[in-house]
Amino acid sequence: MIEAADFCLLINADLRVDAPIINARVRKQYLERGMRIASIGCNFSYNYQVDHLGDDMALLGEICNGDHEICKALMAAEHPMIILGQDAIVGDKGHAVLMNVLRIARKFNIVRDGWNGFNVLHKAAARVGDLYIGFIP
Repeated sequence: MIEAADFCLLINADLRVDAPIINARVRKQYLERGMRIASIGCNFSYNYQVDHLGDDMALLGEICNGDHEICKALMAAEHPMIILGQDAIVGDKGHAVLMNVLRIARKFNIVRDGWNGFNVLHKAAARVGDLYIGFIP
């Protein structure tokens, strides 16, 4: 739930283009509660302050190992959230990216009883519904 999040890590997620309603909710958290937002991947244009950590997905490995400065913010957050853009998990390195993001989610308790801050931003909502009911194209 975006309204409860106090830290957001965007991974190759262009919220303004791919999910404007989610973007508005993230922006509201930033403006009203001062939620810190960081991003890895393409340096998209956001309408709020985002700490761009870089575009190299190898940064995820540094975060997994606790070797990146953003780890302090993740540890301090009560309700950290990840929004993983679909483009980050496509292609040859997609599986490795997903595995690293899942490791980050476990390491920083992003998914636990009473809180699930792990999100994948799909570009085609109908496709998600298809997969949910078992339809595989």
